[in-house]
Amino acid sequence: MRIAITGANGQLGSALVDALAARHDLSLLVQGQIELGDPQVVDQIIATSADLVIHPAAYTDVD
Repeated sequence: MRIAITGANGQLGSALVDALAARHDLSLLVQGQIELGDPQVVDQIIATSADLVIHPAAYTDVD
């Protein structure tokens, strides 16, 4: 299965990568490389033809 994971370098994202990498084809989307607020970026993610998108990316320092 082709899986795109946002926030792949975060705590939850990296755990997902570790758990899924051996059995699936992963597209890793990490902070600093993508801007999820940009509609063109979202279109690019969709264009990866992923069977599944897992979106654990989050801003954790909101104060």
